[in-house]
Amino acid sequence: MIGDSLRTDIVPALEMNINTIFIPAETEWKYNVVDVKVEPKGAFFTLNSLQEVPDAIHKHIQGVDRFRNHFTSNYDSPNRKGDEDNLYT
Repeated sequence: MIGDSLRTDIVPALEMNINTIFIPAETEWKYNVVDVKVEPKGAFFTLNSLQEVPDAIHKHIQGVDRFRNHFTSNYDSPNRKGDEDNLYT
């Protein structure tokens, strides 16, 4: 799943154990601002644009940095576990 809404794209996909890529909108509706409380079973990356998607998927498939996200993002969550946690970076 690739989506720009945590509430309607990302969280439902994570609940179904689907790999996800979150691309935050520049301006977010208050309705969509939620904490991600689901423990992902697969990949969960946050990227800045669709242009970064092919490289992230390729690296994930190849097993390179499979569970680390080196992409910068302005998104953060109180559930984040640290700098090496790709779930919220």
